[in-house]
Amino acid sequence: MRTIAVRPFSAESVDAADVAGWLSVEAAAWLTVPGVLEVADDGDLALEGSIELAGDELRLSAALVDSTGAGRGSWTEALPAGEGPQLGQMLARATLLALGEEASAPPEIVASAVAPAAFLALCRAHRLLASGEVDDGCAELLRVLEDAPGFDAAQRLLLGAASEAIGGDRMPAFFSALERLVELQPDGVEALLALGDYRALHFDDEGARDLFLEARDRAPDPVFGAEALARLAALAMRRGQGDEAIAHLREAIRLADDGATYLQLGLLLAEKDALESLRMLTRAAVLSPSDARVRLELARALRRSGDDPERALAEAAEAVQLAQGDAELAAEAQAELEQLERR
Repeated sequence: MRTIAVRPFSAESVDAADVAGWLSVEAAAWLTVPGVLEVADDGDLALEGSIELAGDELRLSAALVDSTGAGRGSWTEALPAGEGPQLGQMLARATLLALGEEASAPPEIVASAVAPAAFLALCRAHRLLASGEVDDGCAELLRVLEDAPGFDAAQRLLLGAASEAIGGDRMPAFFSALERLVELQPDGVEALLALGDYRALHFDDEGARDLFLEARDRAPDPVFGAEALARLAALAMRRGQGDEAIAHLREAIRLADDGATYLQLGLLLAEKDALESLRMLTRAAVLSPSDARVRLELARALRRSGDDPERALAEAAEAVQLAQGDAELAAEAQAELEQLERR
């Protein structure tokens, strides 16, 4: 798999520097393609360039070079600043096409234009959040979303930053910001899920449950519905209500095929229905073949069933290989493998 470094884009003004900072992160996100391309500080390839702002016009100059400095592609683009939210996706698409990875390139469909001031405010908020000025950054984003409710990039930035803040001292600021976001966008399922997560982390299970139920009912597609149901199952487990958790997970797998959901359902069913548990874990392994935890739990289920010891041994051996880099999980997998080898 190839690696690419996204170097900071140069800029001569404060606003252009804000755009450059946001673009580097946005392009890196679009360029992260599992199994194809990984973003790294010292990559085999590098993407670099410059940003200029001339009035309401945004000018991009970018180049893709390899480890020898040889050019692999170069691009220039001039567009209204209000179309700036498109830049990360456009640049990632051009880069992947230059590398011959057409199948992995983002689609040509791009974000809708917004007011130039809204885009510049997004980039400014990105800089504020990155520098630790969370209250100001959140306030900037909420002002943008109040004026432009459909501005997806602004919502993604807020939700992503809130997720990264979990467990840290920035959570209170993001808790307030998420509550305000839900007020602004009561039908926003992602915002409902994020606020529900925060309430659950603060042991407000009833408040979290209400939000997850609302997210389930408002989900625009099955994937979001399944996410809400998985969260409801986790809350039920925390209350010791295993049957309710199983019911939520059964409904979730009817909506979306997800390895993690099948894994949780398989584990919950282990004491109730060993055969169905094994079926669920087998499906989890089909959907997530590179997940060491899934392969380990499948090996354990096969050992308990006693029907296919060779397959159990193979699954445990695979779990050991996949768990490299996670010392605790690797130790669990090795212990399971040794237990199976002694049988």
